[in-house]
Amino acid sequence: MAIRIAVVGMGCRGRDWVREVKAAGPAFELAACVDVDSEALKTVAGVQCFTRLEEALESSACEAVIVATPAETHAAACE
Repeated sequence: MAIRIAVVGMGCRGRDWVREVKAAGPAFELAACVDVDSEALKTVAGVQCFTRLEEALESSACEAVIVATPAETHAAACE
């Protein structure tokens, strides 16, 4: 069974992570994307999208999270 991953932050690096997770093979599944900017989420298709990380975690959409937000927001996202 694949590990369901959420990518938080749909900027340049977040979009890179989306591609990496999708290309990683059957052990991983891109399950959700999170960004406070709902327009940024329109660049991702075929996964659940959330504007709040808490919503993604509460929905059980993911088992692991990649934080790809600006460095100054990493601590808040991880907490």
